[in-house]
Amino acid sequence: MEKKKKEEGKRGGNNRKEMIEIDEKRGKKMKKRNISTSSSTLYISIRRCLILLIGIRLISAVTNVNILSDCDEVMNYWEPTHYLLYHSGLQTWEYSPQYGLRSYFYIAIHASMGKFISFLSIFPNEKIAIFFGIRMILGTISAFCETFFYSSVTHYFGSKIGLFTFLFLFSSPGMFIASTAYLPSSFSMLFLMVAFGFWMKDKLGMAVFCVAGATLMGWPFCVVLALPLAIHSIYSLGLFKTIGWGLYSLICFVVPSCLVDFYFYEKLIFPPINIILYNVFTSHGADLYGTEPWSFYIINLFLNFNILLPLATLSLPVSSPIN
Repeated sequence: MEKKKKEEGKRGGNNRKEMIEIDEKRGKKMKKRNISTSSSTLYISIRRCLILLIGIRLISAVTNVNILSDCDEVMNYWEPTHYLLYHSGLQTWEYSPQYGLRSYFYIAIHASMGKFISFLSIFPNEKIAIFFGIRMILGTISAFCETFFYSSVTHYFGSKIGLFTFLFLFSSPGMFIASTAYLPSSFSMLFLMVAFGFWMKDKLGMAVFCVAGATLMGWPFCVVLALPLAIHSIYSLGLFKTIGWGLYSLICFVVPSCLVDFYFYEKLIFPPINIILYNVFTSHGADLYGTEPWSFYIINLFLNFNILLPLATLSLPVSSPIN
């Protein structure tokens, strides 16, 4: 009898422990649900973010509010694209073999978009369809890059910061204009956005690859933005792995660029090096078309990002990732 009572007492104690453990698990689950539901009000899904950004970028591509605000876009990029598509177009001095400051490889990528659009075009004026079609493709690519950046910010800093990032990307006048601009600086902007996205997701190799693309295919002066990433990559991946990713990037971007430019210039040429040499190491390169005071950058940033500029500046001392 005493043994039975002891066994029943042990069973009862075990049952109580099991009930307590079940209650604790339920409590943890309830807490998790409460946390997720409370944070969901400050979260926008990746799919919704992409749809909204594609919508606003397509508006930028087709409305008259934002049509070619930069003369360089017309003369240095649309004209050579017209030349590749229709074998006629004006040539600026930057494309002269004497200087070789622009790459035909960058032009050829966009001309291939135009060729594809011409096959699909149902409009009577093919050139207008190609013009707006390329701008729409650029806007859509920008939306995908921005969405990836948003997902990385959300992953690294949390949903609240991610939501603010989306709102500022969606409402920024600078992004509205730059997202559909046919310019190397916009091309570099998108590559850098993806690079920082990979960086926040701790995929340093891909981040190095994208920064190389921004520098070698877009605007070479943005290489200064690669310095913090290079230091972090060497520290985390090691010197040899970082160099390996750099060499892989050179092969992917430099080799096809040199081949295409050799075909058009009829000599071996590398425009990113030429434009740096011309602008930095000549007496007339950087100030050929005049200069602006240092305050130009502050004013331009405020026009493009308005209240985000002072808010971002104030947040620097206190910003930190979530654990």
